[in-house]
Amino acid sequence: DDAILKDINAFVSEVCHAHHQELEFYSLYRSPLQVKGKQQLSSCIYLHGTVAFYIRRSIMETIVNEHRRSRFCRFPIDMYISKMGPWYATRREIVGHLDLGRVGSV
Repeated sequence: DDAILKDINAFVSEVCHAHHQELEFYSLYRSPLQVKGKQQLSSCIYLHGTVAFYIRRSIMETIVNEHRRSRFCRFPIDMYISKMGPWYATRREIVGHLDLGRVGSV
């Protein structure tokens, strides 16, 4: 995806945390939907958005081998991942999303 790294130290810290906790999936992108209220309280539950993430090989293999992939012109990976969860997401703003549109979209 079109991601921009905003905090390299936080990125390293979160990836190490995900690895040491043996998480299968961990979103390194804080979705705007995670932020609630004027106080900017942030949920740690992954909702959607696959801008940048840590994923175990076994989960990625499940996605790659999904038999329904051929039914879609663009496989909705974020929706597929969210249905497999619940998963965790960072509460920090580690990466941003350059909203330049989707590849192949008109």
